[in-house]
Amino acid sequence: MSTASKIVKNATSMVLADIITKLFAIIVIIYLARYLGVEDFGKYSFITTYFSFFMVLATFGLDPVVIKEIAKDKKITDKIINNVLIVRLITSFVSIILSIIAIKVLNYPEKIVFYIALGSCTMVFQSLSYVYESLFQAYLKMQYYAVSVVLYKLIFSIFVFLLIFTKGNIFHAILALVLSEFLRTLINFNFSRKFVKYKHFDFSINLSYWKSLIKQALPFIMSAAFFIVYYRIDVLMLSSMKGDASVGLYSAAYKLTDPLLFLPAALSSTLMPVMSKQYVGEGNAWKRTYIISMRYIFILMAPITMGIYALSGKIILLLYGTEYSGSAVALQILIWSLLFNSLNSIQASMLISVDKQKVNSLVTGIGCIINIVLNLILIPRYDYIGAAAATLLSVMVVFVSGYYSVSKKISIPKRLIFSKPAIATSVMGVIVIKLIEYNIVYLVIIGAFVYFSLMIILKGYKEDDIKLFKKIINRS
Repeated sequence: MSTASKIVKNATSMVLADIITKLFAIIVIIYLARYLGVEDFGKYSFITTYFSFFMVLATFGLDPVVIKEIAKDKKITDKIINNVLIVRLITSFVSIILSIIAIKVLNYPEKIVFYIALGSCTMVFQSLSYVYESLFQAYLKMQYYAVSVVLYKLIFSIFVFLLIFTKGNIFHAILALVLSEFLRTLINFNFSRKFVKYKHFDFSINLSYWKSLIKQALPFIMSAAFFIVYYRIDVLMLSSMKGDASVGLYSAAYKLTDPLLFLPAALSSTLMPVMSKQYVGEGNAWKRTYIISMRYIFILMAPITMGIYALSGKIILLLYGTEYSGSAVALQILIWSLLFNSLNSIQASMLISVDKQKVNSLVTGIGCIINIVLNLILIPRYDYIGAAAATLLSVMVVFVSGYYSVSKKISIPKRLIFSKPAIATSVMGVIVIKLIEYNIVYLVIIGAFVYFSLMIILKGYKEDDIKLFKKIINRS
């Protein structure tokens, strides 16, 4: 099989796995939220978010290093996997100890400390799984990743529904998470034996090699830390300042927006190598690719954003029930961050493709600082609504900063590239809101019909742009 065919198969496996796992995730989280109730769901959301901060230390930025080194020379597979697994075990156990110490210092109730201690085992299993999945990616065998991650989500879903059926509690939910991650690690380990000769493993300490690996990993650690703070600090601050109920209402809304970022994330990961290649050898093609990508991601995500904004009350009631009615306002605010984050993903790919990684990190760093400051100001006064507003405002700051940075490389057309889809989206939103008393299914159909009809009337789709967009996808 040619390298190109392997890449296509690799990408297809990842896309399908992402779609399936996100469907599982959203179904499971809805049922779990309804079953646990606002306060217990808030506890569960806090605990799972809390671990993500310590996973930065547990993974230690080594996964991209594994991919890069094995891809360059597959003969070193045993050596690098051997050493990274040992380092990963050490960093994972350090992360567990620090996570328990930190939660006790923060003076959380003993029950939460116990849940953290139990759930922290997931960091060991998850960090080991990431090593194996990096191995699969280096060998362009992501079908193994796809199988393991789908099975993991399926197993966790079964555990959650058993929990609900047997009237379990948060303890059982955390235990289900730990067991699911353990089984995922076993599945990945079994697949990894196709590439690694474990009988030759030598678990001796190679400090000089570790030093080399860690030196390469440092930039990735910083990027991961920025990412986690930017996307997850709000839950921790909300828990500390307002408590579990606020976290539950906020998380119910947040977890509906998060899976929808899959679409722009998939497009941006596809576009980055394309724009990188164009930047090196195809004149100004990369500039046009960026402008078209920004317009089409807006065309795709703007009506989704507006639709969820208009129907937020009905969506929350349908999915979560009346107990979570307060989440509707948070969803109305947070859903706009979906649109800006979608555009930000394209801008980030653009900056990286033209060798402006430091600028991209700076932009994300600015977003982190703004997010923390706004949460400190808004949460005490406006509770979880303030956290939602802080998230949206910080995402908008990142968008403006990124747009300014990109405009220094590209002359943005004076004619607004978002004008026609913005008009179609606005009209669609007004009509859906006016007809809000109708059934949600009818409203979705009416909204989609209005939007696409207006885009055709306004000639929002250009034939040349569509051809180029297809060309971009086909070449990736």
